[in-house]
This record gives sequence, C-alpha cells and structure tokens, in this order.
Amino acid sequence: MIEKLFTYYRLGILNLLRVLFHRLSLKLGIYRFLYPIGKSKNNSIFESNKSEKNNNKNLSYDTKYADNIINGYLKYFSSESFEVGSPPDWFKNPYNSIRLSNIKYHWSNIDEHDSSIGDIKAIWEPSRFDWAVHLARAFAVTKDKKYLNTLNKWIGDWNVNNPPNRGPNWVCGQETSIRMLNVLLAAHITKDFEKPNNALIRFVQNHCKRIMVTFQYAKAQNNNHGTSEATAMFVGGAWLSEYGELKSGELKQALNWKKKGRRWLEERVLSLIEPDGSFSQYSLNYHRVLLDTLILSEFFMEKLKLDRMSDEYYERITSAINWLCHFIDPFSGNGPNLGGNDGAKLINCSNDDYRNYRSTIELAALYFLGKNIYYTTNWDDEIFWLDFKKMIPPNKTFATKHFKDGGYNFIGPFPNDKTRIRWGIMRIPNFKFRPAQSDIFHLDIWNEGKNILRDGGSYSYNANTKWAEYFSGTQSHNTVQFDDRDQMPRIGKFLFGSWIKLNHIERLAVNNDIVTYCGEYIDYKGCYHRRSIQFTKDYLRVIDHFNGHTKKAILRWRLIPGEWELSGNIIKSEFGKLTIESNNEAKKIELNTGFESHYYLNKTEIPVLEIEFAPGDIRVQTLIELN
Repeated sequence: MIEKLFTYYRLGILNLLRVLFHRLSLKLGIYRFLYPIGKSKNNSIFESNKSEKNNNKNLSYDTKYADNIINGYLKYFSSESFEVGSPPDWFKNPYNSIRLSNIKYHWSNIDEHDSSIGDIKAIWEPSRFDWAVHLARAFAVTKDKKYLNTLNKWIGDWNVNNPPNRGPNWVCGQETSIRMLNVLLAAHITKDFEKPNNALIRFVQNHCKRIMVTFQYAKAQNNNHGTSEATAMFVGGAWLSEYGELKSGELKQALNWKKKGRRWLEERVLSLIEPDGSFSQYSLNYHRVLLDTLILSEFFMEKLKLDRMSDEYYERITSAINWLCHFIDPFSGNGPNLGGNDGAKLINCSNDDYRNYRSTIELAALYFLGKNIYYTTNWDDEIFWLDFKKMIPPNKTFATKHFKDGGYNFIGPFPNDKTRIRWGIMRIPNFKFRPAQSDIFHLDIWNEGKNILRDGGSYSYNANTKWAEYFSGTQSHNTVQFDDRDQMPRIGKFLFGSWIKLNHIERLAVNNDIVTYCGEYIDYKGCYHRRSIQFTKDYLRVIDHFNGHTKKAILRWRLIPGEWELSGNIIKSEFGKLTIESNNEAKKIELNTGFESHYYLNKTEIPVLEIEFAPGDIRVQTLIELN
C-alpha cells in the first residue's frame, strides 16, 4: 500500500486532483448538465469550385487508395482492411461485428473500457477521419467530383449520427482533436481553408468546445493527449478567429481557445520533452505522434501567419527530432517496437506504411531544422501537400549516444559504416514519467535493415488480462525475468509501481571500435540483475549476472522469424548465431513460440530462445554473431 501511494505521489498531486475532478464530473453528471447533447445537420462542408487540379507523379496510387474508400473499404490501424460500407457504420467493431447499443447516450455516460464490445479504439478508428485527407488528395489531383461527393457524404452522415456530445466518438478529447485536424488539413487541400462555409465553421466550433471541456484531464496524463488537444484548440481557435466570420461572443470564445491552446502547447512541449529529446511516453510510435502533431501545428501557424513560439520550444523539438533519427533504421525506415503503440500516423499525405518513420523525420527536419536528413526524396507527397519545397543536402550522422533523461543507449554505427548497417538500442531505467512497459535492459539489435532481436509491442489497450500483461510485461522483452513476474509490480491497467532505478552504472564508452556499457539494479523483491555489453562490427557479447530469484529465472532472446536451429547451447539461422555459456548449468534451453504486435489489434508468432535457471548466483554470456 505504501509503495502504491508513493507511485501516485510521483504522478503529481495536481495531476491526481485533475483526474479526481474528471471522475467526479463523470459520476455526478456535471459534464452532461453543463455540456448537453447538441444538434447537427447533414450539410456539405467542402465545395467543388475552389480546388485547382494538381499534377502529382503518384496519381494512380493516390486514386487507388481513395477508390477503395469510395467502395466502402477502410484500413484499420494502418494494417487490416474491412468492408465497412459507404458511409460506414460508425458504431460497429469490424473485428468482432459487435455494434454499440448506447450510441444515443451522452459521451460521459459511456464506459470506454467496456470489454463486452472489444477494444473501443476499433470504434474510434474511422472517426479519426484519416480517410478525409486521402479523398481530398484524390479530388485535388483528378478534379473528379466522386471523391468530393464521398467526402461530403461521409462527413455529413457522421454529423447526423454523432451530434455534439452524443455517443462514443465524443468520449476522448484526443480523438476529437485528431478528427478536427484532419478536416482542416483536408480543407487546405480542397482550398476551403480560407473560404469556409458555415457547416465547416460549426464543425470546428463543436470540436473545440468538446476539447476544452476535459483538457485538464488530458494534461494530467502527461502524454500526447495534452499536446494533441492543445494543438487542436490552438489551431481551431486561430482558424475560427481568422476565417470564421463569427459573432462577437463567438469570436471572443475562439480567441480564448487560440490563446489557451498556444500557451498549453508550449507548456506541454517544455514539460514532456526532455532536454535530450526523449518524450514522456517512452514509445517510438507516440514519439512520432508527438512530432506529427507539432509539424501540423507549425504548418497551420505559417498558413495563419501566427507568431513563432519561444526559442526553448524549438530547441526541445530539435532534440526530439534528433532522438527519433537515432532510433530509425535508415534501410527500412522502421524502428524498435518500444513502448505503447496504437498504429497512429497523423499525417496521411502519402500512402507509405505507418511503420516507415522517415517521412515524419523528413518533414520535421524541413520545418524545424531547414534541411533534409536522408538523401532520398521519396517523401515528395508530404512536402507537396504541406506546401514545403526547401531541400538542402543532408550532413547529419548519428554516433553512439547515451540518452540519460529518457533512459536509452543508442549503439552504433561503427567506424567506416557510413550507412549504419549494424546498430542497437538498450533500455535503461530512469523514470521521470510513468513507465508503460516493464522492459528494463531490453536489447534491440538491427542488421542491414532487419530487426534481429526485437521488442513485442503492445497489441491492444483493452485486451484480456493474459495478453495485456504479456505485451507490456517483462516476458515480451530481451531481458531476464524472475519467478514468472514483471520487474515492477502492476498497480493499474496502465501503471507500474516500484519504478526501478540503477544502483550502479558504467558510462557508455567507445574504445578501439568496441562499444561497452554496464548497469545494474535490484528490484522490489530483492532480485539483482547486472548487464554488461560489448558491441563491435563483428559481434555483440552480453553478460548477465543475476540472483535473488526463489523459483526460476529466464533469459529471453526474441528472434526475427526464420529457420532457427537449436543444438545444445547454440542457435543459428541465416541471420546469425547465438552461443550461450554460463557458470551454472541451465535447467532448460528451449526454442519456444512468442508473439509480437507491429500493428494494433494484430499479433504474430516469433521464435523465442529461453534459457531457464534454478535459484543461485548466475552468470550468463550470450555471444551474438550476425551474418
């Protein structure tokens, strides 16, 4: 109980009060009373006489994606396509065919964690309006009104079935923010941005009102809810005050949203992005969501001719871009499956797979650094649709680095490896914000664009207990697990307690082309783990020293799918070889089946090497030789 209270204290007393106020407002019906269900009409918000035809080299690819939407097919979480109709049923979960029954309730009366309907994010996904940007692009390219008609039909149908404050699609302020930003981006593409009709103005007003209601709760989360919602409020308020043709009371309200949104966005950036660029959520994909949000904010600020933010704001964003550059493989554009991941990709101005992070890096570098990071120009679509043309040759290299604030080691590339063929990431505990996963000392190894040793991802935020604990737990990472439990105790669905701190650390160092590092911790049950690494261009040597377990300890290496063959203490495949040596004989060395999730609500099998030890003082060396 004491540890639980201490964990809550670390979350911040003010944040706890914000959450308490939110929950009381839900329970007592305050939200329902102050912000009642409104009315909405099926009016077209985009017009056909403003867009000029654009010459786009990817014309056929653009229209193919949009044609699928017209035919009633939507891709969920950048992964699986479902036939949903045109327009879709906004309240049906295509993964289990269950339709919500409480769609006419006020949003504050809907339990978003109700397991009987499955994962609520499957309901929310089409209401993020990613499809609106794709349809707008297709219309702008072809001038074919079928794309604009579908765009208006779907949004009109959504408005009728989702009047303000009614139903599940108004529950989350961040989902509301993403939807509104997508509509404004689509309006930019269709040339309705500067000459909006009344329906578009009302749409943005309704969304800003909803975001404002629970922003303090979003702020209490210390994650991208705060940055997304502040951005939407800032942009929405600024756009309304510039182009909305509002009455005096409405104009005053819009200016208030603009002022508060701007102030809160800057405050969130300075609070949640550490000086070394690490973000509060300890997640690769949510780091991308953060940068996508800030790119959109800067894009709309330029369109609306707004004043720049403070120098410190841009310094933190520069650090965040640098962080993401280190973590992305230049061959594939992919990166370690670190932390939470719901498949989000906020800027949908191309048809790239969401696992390719390079387009976000390029846009962020062009907007905030004034230069490219990569030599290729494969992201011309994003640059084109966001009206950016500046192209300067890259001059950035990324060397071995310890990200102390966030708790990561970036290892590599090695001398003469100009293309970063071989590199890795090691997770180091240094928690200022709540950890989403129990992944202490996890190692991710990459070779020639392939993720050889890998993380598990997160799969679903509303999965049953078995899968929720598996993906966020120690079992889903390349580290040592003691007595079938996590390194930190769970005290909530998204909360671990007893946040681990290192007892001893030897700094990350490079000597004679050998990268070395060593760290150790003692967990809340008294178990000790020390991990040392030596990484060269030819091999990775990992030495694990651990004790204190009472039943068993398991060292796991989660492998890239392939034809792995285990013989004694050696496992090998076309990707390389792992050799295990220890001072105490292992109780078991087995090649088992584990799982990973690269796409939300989608899990696949992977081979996992598990080395089990009985209680004792154990020293294990793993020699990893990559082909």
